[in-house]
Amino acid sequence: MKPTLCPQCSSTFTTYKAKAGKWECSACEERFDAPAPQVSSMVEASDIATKATQSRCIFFSYGHDANRELVDRFKADLEKRGHQVWIDDKEMGSWDGWRGAITHGIHDSQLAVAFLSTQSACDPGECRNENAMARYHFGTVHPTTDESAPIESIPAIISHLQWPELGEASDPQAYERFYEEKLLEIIRRVEVEATRFASESEVLRLVLQPSDFDSKFAQHLEGFIGREWCFEALESWLHHQPDSRVFWAKAGPGFGKSALAVQIASRFRGAVAGVWFCDHQSAELSDPLRALRTLAFQLALRWDDYRARLLPRLELHAGSREEQVRAAMEKLAKKNLKDLFDLLLAGPMAGLNWREHKLVILMDALDEVSSEAEGRNDLAAMIGREFSELPKWISFVVTSRPDSLVGVHLQRFKPFEIVAEDIRNEVDLRQYVQERVMALEKLRGLPAEERERLAGVLVAKSAGMVLYLRMVEEALQDGTLELGQLESMEWGLAGLYSRYYQNFDRRYGTAGFSSAVQPLLRLMMAAPGPLPLELAAEVREWARKRCVA
Repeated sequence: MKPTLCPQCSSTFTTYKAKAGKWECSACEERFDAPAPQVSSMVEASDIATKATQSRCIFFSYGHDANRELVDRFKADLEKRGHQVWIDDKEMGSWDGWRGAITHGIHDSQLAVAFLSTQSACDPGECRNENAMARYHFGTVHPTTDESAPIESIPAIISHLQWPELGEASDPQAYERFYEEKLLEIIRRVEVEATRFASESEVLRLVLQPSDFDSKFAQHLEGFIGREWCFEALESWLHHQPDSRVFWAKAGPGFGKSALAVQIASRFRGAVAGVWFCDHQSAELSDPLRALRTLAFQLALRWDDYRARLLPRLELHAGSREEQVRAAMEKLAKKNLKDLFDLLLAGPMAGLNWREHKLVILMDALDEVSSEAEGRNDLAAMIGREFSELPKWISFVVTSRPDSLVGVHLQRFKPFEIVAEDIRNEVDLRQYVQERVMALEKLRGLPAEERERLAGVLVAKSAGMVLYLRMVEEALQDGTLELGQLESMEWGLAGLYSRYYQNFDRRYGTAGFSSAVQPLLRLMMAAPGPLPLELAAEVREWARKRCVA
């Protein structure tokens, strides 16, 4: 089946909207006229039981609701065709308990299918978190909706991709026809429409070796409170500040800049095209070259027209042979920062179809690639020096400390600045205390006046840092901090860290710390970058179940 191309951006990710009688592009949101789709003959009903020509690893996201029997049947039939389907086989329970397993399920898969229903689309909710992670890892998800899911409850980035709804049939024969129709729809999606995209993406993943931020999203998607004023400022900047090409959120340590960055990436998915999380403790995440490769890969997942220009520049295509992949990797290894920027970003973006609104690259903790001693920040300097070569609709969202080298390189782009010391930050901290700390069982029984007083004490001692409050919450939960000790709590993070480390034995037991935690810390310190979980498991001889618990 030949895909219907978007006339605006040439994307193949287009969906026919039957009620409107128009096609809609998921890349640039353009609606256009074209002949209505015909049922594909590439996968017929008689082919359902045959083996697929190419097997896929598929991630299933669903809401543990009344669709479970149907989802299990889809899984079984796809596996009969030779595919591997990852689905959590237990009730989700708490997000904290399952996010490790979900992260690995996404990482080990090639594409995602989301079964959306009223339960799975609720906000906040674990399934929305899963879908946010999957969208960033794969570039897109392939959704189908339950007829009970109201359209307004479905995340905007997914709703315009929806398929014909799942539903119920009144008699067994009608149900079987319904099931076969939906199974064929899924097969066409994962075996026909997604084949070229998945093949090209896999080749680029091998060559560009992008950094993976799945765990970052898993860590910060859940439990976020407040900062609505930041999101409102960003919304205003996106639509009402055409001359400013940088949105700069400045905050000190403990403010929750990374959590804010994850929320921006999730909430503003239509605008955020790529993300990079800097970390001065990691050789990988403070490397500007690695940042460029990762951003190029993310943009290739989002934009078909960019990917179509990037692949030939690397002398690659879907199904490139091993020697072609190796040659492309060797070519990249010889490039310096300027050359790599030209090859991966400036070159492929030249002549891209114009986007009518700002699309942004998000850089979290950009100051953490600085060398304070040498007065340098190579990544910020590259943005300042080369940014003007990119299309005018490309902008940046940056988080950093206020006293960083970043501002020197951003000023020419008229940055729109927000500062964490805003009085609204205190409102956010108080909201966090009320909704998370005061909601703990050991505090719920206190008189309202006492709860209010303690909330004020904690907000004052936090020194503006949400991380302080989060550590207090965790210490109260695990019993290393008692209710009577809140009055004598240390001010700021330094004192709180001291208390935290003094309680290691209580948290893990003397034997547990020396046999489990300490060896893992040694591995992490020795690793040149983020420690792969599989390597840690192999060295420590851990079972995989223990790794994702």
